Amino acid sequence: MSHQSQTAPPDLTDTLSPARAGTLALEHIGMRYPGAATESLSDMCLEIEVGEFVTLLGPSGCGKTTTLRIIAGFENPTAGRVLLDGTDITEQSPNKRPMSMVFQNYALFPHMNVYDNVAFGLTMQKWKPAAITDAVTIALASMNLTGMEERYPHQLSGGQQQRVALARAMVLRCRGLTLTPRAVTCAPHGPTGGGIGAARRG
Repeated sequence: MSHQSQTAPPDLTDTLSPARAGTLALEHIGMRYPGAATESLSDMCLEIEVGEFVTLLGPSGCGKTTTLRIIAGFENPTAGRVLLDGTDITEQSPNKRPMSMVFQNYALFPHMNVYDNVAFGLTMQKWKPAAITDAVTIALASMNLTGMEERYPHQLSGGQQQRVALARAMVLRCRGLTLTPRAVTCAPHGPTGGGIGAARRG
């Protein structure tokens, strides 16, 4: 598995989250799932600076999604450490990490409409209703989803579901956004686009 990084152009503005200092580092990460004959990750080291966009490249099964799940806190590595701003967050639970993850299946709540799906994290963080409305409105607009607030996931196309998942992740104003391989297929341009093109500004 290899990775490519790109620094965000300095003139890109972010209407969803303020610039935040911090470096994410993976130090000698190893991961072996119970019963597995081989390691999914072995002695992996990676450092991501503020403003970088990093792409993990490699064949299926090489550990890309496992790496993202470790960063987000959904998996604990069997070796190594995850550091944020020099602080060890390896054992920190996902809900306490300033990270968002867009899953391959989008993980939208089927009983919630688009607005409530995007607002869910902010509601859990006990934001004021007016602030939630403002943040969700901006997030939906950035994903070209304005006017779809009352629709439910089953009423959306696959691409629209992707963009709802991205909006929900971006609205949390996290310091890191991880996207599994299928999630990065969002169309960046076009009349119904948004997707990664907008997420890169976040």
